[in-house]
Amino acid sequence: MNSALEKLYSKRTFGIKPGLIVISKLMEELGNPQEKLRSIHVAGTNGKGSVTAMLMSSLRELGLKVGVYTSPHLVRVNERFSINGEEISDSEFFSLLDRVEQASQILKQRDGLDVTFFEYTTAVAFLWFVEKNVDIAIIEVGMGGRLDATNILPVPLVTIITRIGLDHTAYLGDTIEQIASEKAGIIKQGTSLVVGANPDEALAVFARVAREKFVPMRYAIDEISVTRQKGANFSEQKLSVESQSCAYGTIKLKLPASYQLENLAIVVSALEALQERLGVTFPAKVLKSGLEKAEWRGRFCMLANDILVDGAHNPDGATALVEALQTVAGKKTRFVFVTGMCGDKATDCFMKTIAPICQAMYLTPINNPRSADLGLLRQQALASGIRNVVECSSMLEAITSARKEETIQPIVLCGSLFLVGEAYEQRENF
Repeated sequence: MNSALEKLYSKRTFGIKPGLIVISKLMEELGNPQEKLRSIHVAGTNGKGSVTAMLMSSLRELGLKVGVYTSPHLVRVNERFSINGEEISDSEFFSLLDRVEQASQILKQRDGLDVTFFEYTTAVAFLWFVEKNVDIAIIEVGMGGRLDATNILPVPLVTIITRIGLDHTAYLGDTIEQIASEKAGIIKQGTSLVVGANPDEALAVFARVAREKFVPMRYAIDEISVTRQKGANFSEQKLSVESQSCAYGTIKLKLPASYQLENLAIVVSALEALQERLGVTFPAKVLKSGLEKAEWRGRFCMLANDILVDGAHNPDGATALVEALQTVAGKKTRFVFVTGMCGDKATDCFMKTIAPICQAMYLTPINNPRSADLGLLRQQALASGIRNVVECSSMLEAITSARKEETIQPIVLCGSLFLVGEAYEQRENF
């Protein structure tokens, strides 16, 4: 491993430290590159990555140079930084990492401040996008919003909040209202706000903050009609899309999960908000073409002929996964699962949600210190009503064992993005 990369990963020992003091001082030391960016800021518990991918594909199709900063990565840290779908090169990444390291050393010596892993990568993203002179940067919040390092951004052209749920409760609060307040912390006066399908208590928080800051708020699923046509499968779906001002026709989306309908509504609403902000009109045919090219690894997609992977790792994600599977295969269909989870997630709720459609579950540890105890997961799975639960020593063993089950449906690998990342890394071995 490159020494610069070793230093970066060592920053994970500092843990998660919400707050803007360190990132503010770090960016000041680097010349505040974020102030030179035109951006779209995306927060939410579920759907951020899919929304970002569809936005990027649409804007790229218009001929724009689009930077994307997202997290976490599945295999390589370079995945977090891309321009028009092309990841940052190793040479560029390590060069920028060096600059951030030098700035962080100044902060350490002068102010006694430690820069976290996510603050490092955020700084790299802003520097790279300015260096490459992107037309627009789509910046995904890491966690929460109000105290997230990305919130150092000046006023975005458009601010997006996707569906929220109970996740990272130790940092964001244990009620929907508390979490919504943290997400709403990215709403800045002068932006346009687009929100996805959310509980009423969350929408009330977003609406209140928007009023206080004189920000127009679009509720995507009310403004954009997205309906599924017949013929959905595990590879694509056909959707009819229409807004109050434009009929987009049929869109063949390569993201086949049913939960992508509300994400697509968010994207179309955001694109229309962006047109208003810029005072331009985007050709509907071009946007449609871009949407049809959108892809997002690890979110309800086929990794092999018989393996479907999905990054669902919290109760809301599990609910969306179950609905997506039933939409394609029918409500009575049962699936074989390969599952690994982080111990700090709501594993019990996850199991209860999956149980009604689970024929068998093969548990595997994940390659992360936070990996959940398999014995505990097995107890929870059995208590949830899953009858056939097997502990395996590795993901490959779990997949091999799962393939012995009698089923015509794809094996579903889920429970953690870390597990999904390992699957992509090991795909040639199974």
